[in-house]
Amino acid sequence: MNASAHINTSVQGAPVPATESLMAFEHAYIAHLVALGDENPVYANMALKSSSGEPICDSGLRMDDVALMALDASEIQLPVFAVVSLGNELTAEQLYLDIMSTINDDDSLKIIAKAHLDANVVKACCKLLCRYAILRQHLSVMRVRLPATYRQSIFCAWLSTVIYQKMNKAGPEIGSLFIAGMCHDIGMLHINPEIPAAKRKLTAQEWLEVKTHTQVGSNILSLVKGLPRDVSAAVADHHELPDGTGYPKGKIARDISSWGQLIQLLDSVYAVYRKHHNKSQRTLGDLIPVIKVNLDSRYAEAGRVLISLLEPTTSKEPAVPAEVMPAFIDTVKCSLGYTLACTDILREYLTSFGYTHGNRAIHLLQNSMIHIVATIERSEIINEGYVRFLELVHSEKLTEHYREIERAYLMDKEVLFHIEKLRRYIWQFVMAQKESALGQKLTQCLMILDEIPDPPVSPELEGLWIVKY
Repeated sequence: MNASAHINTSVQGAPVPATESLMAFEHAYIAHLVALGDENPVYANMALKSSSGEPICDSGLRMDDVALMALDASEIQLPVFAVVSLGNELTAEQLYLDIMSTINDDDSLKIIAKAHLDANVVKACCKLLCRYAILRQHLSVMRVRLPATYRQSIFCAWLSTVIYQKMNKAGPEIGSLFIAGMCHDIGMLHINPEIPAAKRKLTAQEWLEVKTHTQVGSNILSLVKGLPRDVSAAVADHHELPDGTGYPKGKIARDISSWGQLIQLLDSVYAVYRKHHNKSQRTLGDLIPVIKVNLDSRYAEAGRVLISLLEPTTSKEPAVPAEVMPAFIDTVKCSLGYTLACTDILREYLTSFGYTHGNRAIHLLQNSMIHIVATIERSEIINEGYVRFLELVHSEKLTEHYREIERAYLMDKEVLFHIEKLRRYIWQFVMAQKESALGQKLTQCLMILDEIPDPPVSPELEGLWIVKY
């Protein structure tokens, strides 16, 4: 089935400027098509000509690399994905097998699936998605070219449907939510292919290009006939954050779609799991402290449901050997002290501006600070009382509390992540408004923060995944 047969020519009555909003990103997608090889041959859906009228490929014929690259300089008034089709495209049956493979390759997911997998629902979702030629094509390309992103999409799609069912919201819209989860990163196929493959820190320009993937993906989904608008909205919103520090639009909580927030939760959980826990043979359940830190300010009901799903997967083995626990407790105490010191300074400076200044950038910084302070107050572990408790555990060797201290440390590390992110945003504000009174005051704030020594980590703990988190 031709992808062009599934393209809307309008959205809510307005023309879709496909050539303007999507054609700028075609070079990357063409590069992925060229790299597919014989496993997924590319065919022309129509007679294709160059900008000078020279034939590129006749309708129905396979396109070689030269023909595909010629599309980059052509003046075709449709996106490339609409004028080509693939051989051996993803089927509903293969998608279901890929989901089951992803689940069976992970002990935590197997535990969740044993209690909550509804094969009939998953199969129905796969069939629904594969009705849409544009989605089939993009996921076929992603499966080959960005396999890690494809697995992450499976994680988000499947668990989002499980969470939705647990929230008693089962119904026809589960299929649309599944599609949003599977397709939330299709925009990554339209950025420079070297960026997702990079094993180094991205440059500022590369990071800006990555940030385009949410809107590009949303634009693509908005072109698909019959697809609910909630799907494209979720894809557009899946990197927005309630405090306004997300992208692409810096929306605040009330403006972010519920599906976008759910996918953002699962996307973040998977990213942390893949980066830290999975490599260290930890479980999804070991991420619960991190989720709890963000619960009320970000994820609310969906986060609580996710925690209930993850609890049975929690590791029974401690992350820190008993013989180095005294050193670990000292490390936790220092980390908590650092968090409290930074928070006190941030609160002092950011509340000193009041809340009637009318400066949106300052409001966003204040919102972020408020979330951090609220998280600390709810945590019941980032305070002087808990530091005294740590001293008691240390002196009395209260081994029954060792696992709790590990969880407390993970919560504190997550708070520190948000503090460091806030510091970066303050620095960006200062760079933009160096000469203003607000900029000068926040410069002073950053200078004081820089004077606080980083919390030390005992050499005895080197190599433990928990201190590298």
